[in-house]
Amino acid sequence: MFKDSCPSAAYDRHLRHEVESQRALDLQEAIETFEVQKTEVIPARTTGLLHSVDDKLSHQSGRFISTGAYKGVNVLRQFKPYDRQTSDTYPGVEFETTAVAFDIYDKQDSLLDKNRESHRSGYMVLFRLGFAGEKFDGDTIGIGENARYGALVEDGCLRPLRLDTTKIKRHTEYSPSCLVSVVMLDDNDPGYSEVLDEVDRFLDQCGPKESE
Repeated sequence: MFKDSCPSAAYDRHLRHEVESQRALDLQEAIETFEVQKTEVIPARTTGLLHSVDDKLSHQSGRFISTGAYKGVNVLRQFKPYDRQTSDTYPGVEFETTAVAFDIYDKQDSLLDKNRESHRSGYMVLFRLGFAGEKFDGDTIGIGENARYGALVEDGCLRPLRLDTTKIKRHTEYSPSCLVSVVMLDDNDPGYSEVLDEVDRFLDQCGPKESE
């Protein structure tokens, strides 16, 4: 039965699954234990782009980044920058990469009991490129622009994603100028491995080892 089988391929898949599961667990623990530069609680309806992300996530993965549609909040964690680089295109300017994390909640929980308090099920992590020393918040994070790639992480599972934006021709002062699409990346997409590399850099540079 196993004469023409390839056990090495099955073993490689097993090892890969173990590595990916451990990375997800490490990232989730890191978000909960690494030093946070800033924690921001944002009313769910004040930032149009975040509401757009919320809407797409709820349809695609059954997850929210807000605790409720109207009276809920978004919880945003901002970590210390973990990478700094210069660019030949912009001489004299330094750029740094920062990880930011939103709490995510299970849509099914709110459907079962609308009066029950939302419980965090995991996180949406985004990797933001900005100027060195730049201050930002939920309104200026650059959703879909300089904060475009990241991942959902919960229960030992890490799913890389990309946020794409589409300009809206007609918008008001109080509505967003663009909509956000959430693209879940598969392992054939170049962005998939790039996200995993960023996760590893974040874990390596911002972890407990650095403060010891």
